[in-house]
Amino acid sequence: MRTRFTPPVFDRQGSYESSSRAIRWVCLGLALATYPSNKPYSLAVFTLIIVVVVYNGLRYSRRLMRLPSFASRANTLAVDHIFVLSLVYLSGGLSSPYYPFFFLLIIGTIASYGVAGFALSLAGQVIITPLLLIFPSAVQPTAIEFQFIIKLVFLIIFSLVAQQSVRSRDEEDLLESRFTHRIENERQRLLSLINSLSSAVLAIDDAGNVYLYNAAALELLNTNRDISGLPISELLPLHDAKYTSVDIYDLIRDQDRVLSRQDLVFVPNDGSEMVLDLTVSPVHVMSRGRSRWGGYMAVFRDITKQKSLEEERDEFISVTSHELRTPLAIAEANLSTALLPGYAKIEPKAKELLAQAHQNVIFLSQLIKDLTTLSRAERGSLKTEKTIVNLGELLRGLARDFQPQVKAKGLKLEVELDKRIRNLVTSESELREIVQNLLTNALKYTAKGTITLQLSRRHQATVISVHDTGIGISASDKAQIFTKFYRSEDYRTRATGGTGLGLYISRKLAEHLGFEMEFSSRLNRGSVFRLIMPDPSAGSRAEVAEAAQLVH
Repeated sequence: MRTRFTPPVFDRQGSYESSSRAIRWVCLGLALATYPSNKPYSLAVFTLIIVVVVYNGLRYSRRLMRLPSFASRANTLAVDHIFVLSLVYLSGGLSSPYYPFFFLLIIGTIASYGVAGFALSLAGQVIITPLLLIFPSAVQPTAIEFQFIIKLVFLIIFSLVAQQSVRSRDEEDLLESRFTHRIENERQRLLSLINSLSSAVLAIDDAGNVYLYNAAALELLNTNRDISGLPISELLPLHDAKYTSVDIYDLIRDQDRVLSRQDLVFVPNDGSEMVLDLTVSPVHVMSRGRSRWGGYMAVFRDITKQKSLEEERDEFISVTSHELRTPLAIAEANLSTALLPGYAKIEPKAKELLAQAHQNVIFLSQLIKDLTTLSRAERGSLKTEKTIVNLGELLRGLARDFQPQVKAKGLKLEVELDKRIRNLVTSESELREIVQNLLTNALKYTAKGTITLQLSRRHQATVISVHDTGIGISASDKAQIFTKFYRSEDYRTRATGGTGLGLYISRKLAEHLGFEMEFSSRLNRGSVFRLIMPDPSAGSRAEVAEAAQLVH
């Protein structure tokens, strides 16, 4: 077997094994070539050499090296110590020319176990040397010429080991320097990147202390001091709309998902109030091969002006819609009266024009109603009067109201009620509006087939479902289906009228009542919208959300 001798490397497991095998071959060959055959213990020495040769050859077996006990460094060090100690004792003891092999063992032990290896080697030599003095070898020292060859080869081996150790150390220093330089470059690039952001950025460690920030953060916090190491709760005192203090670290601690809030107010040193758009994301890091959360990244900006404009807009919509309701109601009533049979003699063409005007006035009235509801919902000024609602009667009444429109489109409207469910304490008007919107949408986007209004019981919640066999919702539209004023780009959607407010208002009303809205849909196969209404004893909204997922 040809063995390529390479300079010993002790920094990696594979390189260490390869180098130790090569050094062992050289030592075995040297002992075999130089140990005299006419000595009393020659047979024992040659037998020992053959056993170690077989052992060294077995270490090339991949199958055996998969065994932890055989592949371990402790195994090789034990075999090497037995071999060297036996060889030294059988070749002259302390005067043996092979005694320097112990220095190679010391280097190998230190490479395997570090400082502990050094202590182990020192202790081993303290024990071995007195033993060799107490039990001197009866073998005469090897001839001088052989001693010279042994010491010369050993000197070469030791020089190679020392040279490679120094080279490994220099390489480690160079790699460490390069790595440190690269880390510093990356840090400067990161600082340049976050300093270019207009939003304030704070990097927070596990203990809630700031360790990285940008210029926008200092500007927003109204300070020019170094804030590294300061607690985030101290730097960013917050309160909500009810002036209840909010500790940001308590909000984000032990969280494994992104926190996003737009309702928290920050009070800087000058005493002013600042509404923040705050997003805090946990940082995922790897440590010792394990994944863990390594702090948080907080991004926030001042949205006080934006919030003020939104409030002004909502106020404008509320006032305007309120003022428009009366004239529109009068116009709708007059047009309805004028179109009554026998009320007035109207030419057919004029009657058609009046009918179109009446339809548009009804559309405007509905739009004004939606805008009023939307404004109240977003401002939190909805007044809820909860009563005991008979769900079966409510759904049957809605089905009767929609029957004329359903028949006009040639569809079927079916009602499926779970007889075990009767009453629910909630706002009847808001619940009615939610279901009306769902039925209106189903009717609008269903050309043929059946619409099913269903009342069922799932887990700790009552579920009202509206099933249709309409055009369905594409994957690209699903993420925005509850967005304000959003309407799908599908040409079949554009062919029907609408403001894009129905589902948005329905979800807002559902949230106001403490309900959840979910939907599932397949394009060209229809949609199912569900209103999940938890029992009063069902617990938190998290449990409601879980129940909503189980409904699917």
